[in-house]
Formats: sequence, C-alpha cells, structure tokens
Amino acid sequence: MSKKEEYTIKSLEFLQNIIARLNNNSFNIKVFATTIFGLLITLYIEKKNILFIYVCLVCMIMFTLMDSLYLCNERKFRKIYESLIKSSKDKDLKVFQYDINNIKDITFFNVTVSYSILLIYLSMISVLIFIAIFYYN
Repeated sequence: MSKKEEYTIKSLEFLQNIIARLNNNSFNIKVFATTIFGLLITLYIEKKNILFIYVCLVCMIMFTLMDSLYLCNERKFRKIYESLIKSSKDKDLKVFQYDINNIKDITFFNVTVSYSILLIYLSMISVLIFIAIFYYN
C-alpha cells in the first residue's frame, strides 16, 4: 500500500470519528432536552408556577440552537468526507485538511429549519407556548 493510500484511509477514519462524535453529541442534546422538558413540565404541574414554563421555553430554544450547530458541523464534515472519497484518485490529495468554513451551501439556518430539528424542538416549544397561553386564559 502506498503512502497516499495510507494517508487517505487514515484521513477517512479520522473524518468518520469526527462525524460519529458530532452525531453522538447531537443525540445526547436531544436526550437532555427531552429530560429537561419532562422535568420542568412535571414541576409546573406540581407547583403551578408559570416560571417553569418560561425557563423550559428558553432551554428548548438554546437546545435547538446547540443541536443545530452540531448537525450543521456534522453535515459539513460529511460533505468533506464525500469529497475526499471522490478526489481520492487525484494526484494532489490534501489529507487532514478540513476547513468547514469554506463550505457555504450548508448553512446554520438551513439546518435549523430542517425536518430533524423542527420535528423535535418545535413540538416541545409548541406545547410550552400552548401551556403559557392557556395559563393566562
């Protein structure tokens, strides 16, 4: 096996590990957000204090932004991974050079309004807004 092939394989393994970590962090954020959501809703039901709903709403917005950031970075690294596979036959292969800032077609906003983010967080935020409106009426 040539040095170029070794570097390509190591580079692909390195990218796979980065993508797996980002994916795992995104999943952990969803789990933590769901746990906090359940906890604060339970506290609201028990104490009847609207402050728990507002705190939960702020937390869900923050979790949405954090999860979107991890998902955005994951998609950018996936794009680098795919381009590395496509260009692995090139002579001037640049391994271990991953600049995700040069990828302009995957934006934070597009990821935030994607199905995988909106389905989870928008449903939780909608429940919180419904409870907050129902509480005052």
